[in-house]
Amino acid sequence: MILHQLTLRDFGLFFGQHSFSLTPRIKYGRRRPVVLIGGKNGTGKTTILEAVRLCLYGPRSLGNRVSQKAYHEYLTSTVHHGQGTLLQLKQSSVALDFEHSHSGEKNHYQVERRWELRESMKEPIRESLIIQKNSEPLSDFEAEHWQDFLNELIPIGLSQLFFFDGEKIQGLAEDASSPLFLADAIKSLLGVDLVDQLGSDLKIYLNRSRKDSGTEELTQTIDATEKQQQEIDSRLSLAKEAKSTIEEQLAELESQIALEEERLAKEGGGYARKRENLKAQQARLSQQIADLENQIREACAGLFPFALIPSLCKQLKSQLTKEDEHEKQSSAYKALEQVIKASGDDDLWEQVANRFEEQFGRRDAVGKIERRHALSLSESRQLLQWLEQCLTTVPEQSRRIGQQYEECNRRLHRIETALGRIPSDEVLKPLMQRLTNLHQQVGGLQTQLKNETDNIQSLAHRWQELQRELDRLHESQTDIQADRHRAALVEGVRSVLNAYSAKLTRAKVEVLMDAVAECFAVLCRKKSMVQRIHVDPRTFATALFDRQDRLIPKEELSAGEKQIYAISLLWGLAKASGRPLPMIIDTPLGRLDSEHRGRMIEHYFPDASHQVVVLSTDTELDKQNFERLSPHVSHAYHLVYNELAGCTEVEERYFWRTKEAAA
Repeated sequence: MILHQLTLRDFGLFFGQHSFSLTPRIKYGRRRPVVLIGGKNGTGKTTILEAVRLCLYGPRSLGNRVSQKAYHEYLTSTVHHGQGTLLQLKQSSVALDFEHSHSGEKNHYQVERRWELRESMKEPIRESLIIQKNSEPLSDFEAEHWQDFLNELIPIGLSQLFFFDGEKIQGLAEDASSPLFLADAIKSLLGVDLVDQLGSDLKIYLNRSRKDSGTEELTQTIDATEKQQQEIDSRLSLAKEAKSTIEEQLAELESQIALEEERLAKEGGGYARKRENLKAQQARLSQQIADLENQIREACAGLFPFALIPSLCKQLKSQLTKEDEHEKQSSAYKALEQVIKASGDDDLWEQVANRFEEQFGRRDAVGKIERRHALSLSESRQLLQWLEQCLTTVPEQSRRIGQQYEECNRRLHRIETALGRIPSDEVLKPLMQRLTNLHQQVGGLQTQLKNETDNIQSLAHRWQELQRELDRLHESQTDIQADRHRAALVEGVRSVLNAYSAKLTRAKVEVLMDAVAECFAVLCRKKSMVQRIHVDPRTFATALFDRQDRLIPKEELSAGEKQIYAISLLWGLAKASGRPLPMIIDTPLGRLDSEHRGRMIEHYFPDASHQVVVLSTDTELDKQNFERLSPHVSHAYHLVYNELAGCTEVEERYFWRTKEAAA
């Protein structure tokens, strides 16, 4: 299947008629599969995805159980009402041209869905569906069954694999939604849903045959039980709608809380919450500064002043050293002279005196150095020790104390500045009160949500009880019915169908597990993170295992890894389906880091399908990543919102052009 063109007329933000050519073009001898539609938030990217789904599926594009009133309200909201229109527009339409192959035969289809706003209370919306096949009105089916034809041509269960919003697939990585989605997807791509439907039809047939052949009293009991079950169904629907409303209200309150918290942060609420901590730091730093000042005073009362004149200290040290050495030499010379002269050997003294002069200089110079300081040996040593400290340890200690003193003063200044930014309680009190009120409302809604959830569980449990009672009654009815042989045949067929469905599902699940694991390995930057992915063929619950075959809890995955996992599920399902359908991906890269974005650009977009329409912002697919994707880009559109006209304008380019893309 190939999508050729999407046409919007007065739909959403698009005023007038806008057509998007989606056919991949051939450049440099090869077909490029990617069509880019870029636009900033609020310019209509998601509107394009909604238009495709609406064109193909009508009310089912909003969900399986949407009411006609809700669908009409949605259609009303999609009619363009921008500033460029003098009168309120009453009509809108979406059209999709595509090519589809079946059994080797190619056919071209044009599908257009139109709707008109009316003043009638009975018929507020008039909707029409037009389908042409090879430029002729579709004649294979009656017009009233055209929607059924589209549902069979492109099953809505499969469309979830190929037309999806990247921001809304995060839930696939959670156990709450993944099994149900996988069950629907696998059954659709296998055709198991048709087998299940046949099994359900056989059960209805069997129940009716039992009912027809039972006694009148048993039949009345069955009727009453079925009526109770229908009432439970109605109450369940109402409870689910109420729960959905509460969840929407909760989401709105959480958005308001985020805005109030942002406003509080701008007013200085963050500093206010740190007030006590800042005051404690202020007191601690003030005490540290006082202690350092005392240390500075003590240093100034000691040797520190002398450390400020290192040259004089060095001179004094040199003089004292010379005087000590001279004193030692003089004392030694005199003592030696007295000893030798006392012996009376003048020749020996002359020899010793000559050697002394050779070693220490002229003998007549001994004793002639001026002694400026009359210090004892112990006093001289003490003074030399102090001088050494003045030249070495005292400057280092003073420098360290000075650095600590300066750092403490800088930190104290920053804290006092932060304290000065804290607004008064009169400014913060109204903001805090609004936040408190919002949190109280959230608490009340959470209580209501819990009550509704409990109510839904209770009703579902009661429904199951009634179903078991119906099964028991039908079994009793079977015991008394006349045609037991026919019932046995039907049961046998159902058993075979169940076995066939289970076997077929298990076989496809094996293929799916390998495909998803392979896709995850390609897209995830942690190559060895997941070794295998297990899908339970009965519950369709998924589990991840590492190389040591240990279970990886999904809550341990980052937001980006969860999105990669969800995309891997979709990609693996698409591969396993074997259906050559195009891909439409809205905001696919919002939660991903740069490395995961690179893997998506290099390995997913070019290989996801033969036709990939990517709806992206300029931050998701920036200039660098656009350059990397350019070899696979067929062409691009840029959505620009016109503030004055209140509508979106379309340009055939991306946010910027490159030489490759322009060619």
